[in-house]
Amino acid sequence: MEKHSYNDIKMNSLRISKLMLGEKDKLELTYDFGDNWVFKISIAKIIDGHNNKKIELIDGIGKGIEEDCGGVWGLEELINDKNNDWGYDYDDFDIKEINDELDKKYNI
Repeated sequence: MEKHSYNDIKMNSLRISKLMLGEKDKLELTYDFGDNWVFKISIAKIIDGHNNKKIELIDGIGKGIEEDCGGVWGLEELINDKNNDWGYDYDDFDIKEINDELDKKYNI
């Protein structure tokens, strides 16, 4: 498969289905160029007709990023400081809550 950079694709018009991904393909996504979050995504398996949802989280660890916390180093400080002013709790991971939010925003 041909490799693309973020310059090759207009992100506001990107549709996952247009990428023609296959099993074992990998993506690298940069989010928030200020904090520079880089996500590496691997396509483990594609199941045709399995689910009609457009987006669904099937597994995860930890709460995830906190907006505008200062990137990886700021998040590490939040994780290690249980008395932080942000009220951030890394262990607060609820897959049902996340999928409910994805349904509201993307799976109309």
